Amino acid sequence: MTCASVDYWGVVLPQLEALKGCPLIALHGRMKQSMREKALQSFTKLSAGFLLCTDVAARGLDIPDVDWIVQYDPPQDPNVFVHRVGRTARMGRSGNALAFLLPKEDAYVEFLRIRKIPLHEKKSSVTTSDIIPQIRAAAKEDRDVMEKGLKAFVSFIRAYKEHHCSYIFRWKELEVGKLAMGHGLLQLPSMPELKRRTLSTDGFMPVEGIDLGAIKYKDKAREKQRQKNLAKKEQTRTHCAEKVERYKAVSNDGGGKKCSRQRRAVQAIEDEEEMERDYHLLKKLKKGVISEREFARATYTEDCLDEDDDGDEHADDDLSVPSTLTGQIEEPSSNLPSQVQAAKKNSHQNSKHLHLHKLGRKQQSMSVKTSAIAKIGRHHLKGSCNRYMLKQRKGSKKRGQSGSKS
Repeated sequence: MTCASVDYWGVVLPQLEALKGCPLIALHGRMKQSMREKALQSFTKLSAGFLLCTDVAARGLDIPDVDWIVQYDPPQDPNVFVHRVGRTARMGRSGNALAFLLPKEDAYVEFLRIRKIPLHEKKSSVTTSDIIPQIRAAAKEDRDVMEKGLKAFVSFIRAYKEHHCSYIFRWKELEVGKLAMGHGLLQLPSMPELKRRTLSTDGFMPVEGIDLGAIKYKDKAREKQRQKNLAKKEQTRTHCAEKVERYKAVSNDGGGKKCSRQRRAVQAIEDEEEMERDYHLLKKLKKGVISEREFARATYTEDCLDEDDDGDEHADDDLSVPSTLTGQIEEPSSNLPSQVQAAKKNSHQNSKHLHLHKLGRKQQSMSVKTSAIAKIGRHHLKGSCNRYMLKQRKGSKKRGQSGSKS
């Protein structure tokens, strides 16, 4: 049994009608040393009772008059089996030991027989009473029982996966639904093994129409603290939701203020999109899909074209600009004031210089990539030539040695 299982069954078993009045003491490795010593002394003084423990009590303890050793599940290490059973029948006394096994785990009997530990099958009684409703009733009344049951269930599955005899105890064949019913769970927990459906949940019948969040602790102090924690979580969740909404409103609003990191990120994205667009236009220009006039118009660099090319492009009817657009762009300069003409000229020059700078950076990166590829190709070719020359020299040496021997 795991530490969580000991905590759970130590609370549930005393509430069953069949065990009422029987003293039951829990002992596991996560308890403090003083608590463990106190529990062991209390059990030693009893004339009759139960000690619910993990493998922490499998060796090193000498408790007199132990009649039965009941193993709820086999130990992870097979060597511990003998130490568990050795807590009874000490100093010439008699004792009994019982181990529970599933039908799929019967190979463990043969495994122990090979180790000279014989086991005999003992059939269970037919008149066993159903205690599942009693366990579920205890979980509905006290949240502490419900939470400990979930922890015991999860810890049992995790410990089952770590068995040393994994070829006998195959955890993927574990019937989790029946195991959950045996633990008296109200609902199955959300654990990865169940979400991936690697384990079978057949046989589990959840309790209908129950709100697990509404189950309270019997301890009033714990319940009061739980309500405070719930209120604090709700307040934090509301605050986080408000912050997210404010952030979305600011990010969606074009006039909202942005930090320097956001501005740099937006600028970088815009630059990448513009460079990508210019690169595709340049590829179309080289393939002859578009003309220089169309490329210049798309990249706002029409002023870079010569007057002759400008005239030739206007002569082409298929690639000509509509008269309405040309009328808007090529307004007679005589009607414009001198300041407007100067501002227009400066804006055209700035856009031309900016685009030429971007094209220069792009061509420079392309040339660097091309030179790097060519350099790698030259090194590869040079290396292959050197290997060929080395092989040829070795062959000539071998031929010379064979000629000298002859």
